[in-house]
Amino acid sequence: MIPHRIFAPPCLQKSCEEILLPLIPQCLSASYALLGTHPFSRLDVLIVPSNFSSLGMASPHIIFLSQSTLSGGSHLCGTRLCHEIAHSWFGLAIGARDWTEEWLSEGFATHLEDAFWSAAQQV
Repeated sequence: MIPHRIFAPPCLQKSCEEILLPLIPQCLSASYALLGTHPFSRLDVLIVPSNFSSLGMASPHIIFLSQSTLSGGSHLCGTRLCHEIAHSWFGLAIGARDWTEEWLSEGFATHLEDAFWSAAQQV
């Protein structure tokens, strides 16, 4: 299991620890079972304001997750985490040649989101 941390505004830290901290290892374990070793050495989650342009975004070593996902509870948080974790392989480790191929990254991440989340709920 790679090291993982959550960074959130102080007013959201407790809810992030309650909702997200248990989900991260479950989602990572599910991804390892399907794809093998994670391509990066750590995973941090940064909670961003709800006016962020999307529910989530992946970058090497960090996932940006909109605070609006917290209101959806463990299901929405879990599926968003799984989607962004999938981008570690499809979108970050293996990237599109240009924007015309971005649908491949999103397609794989969307498919794997369901597979990871289904497996994560069994952990």
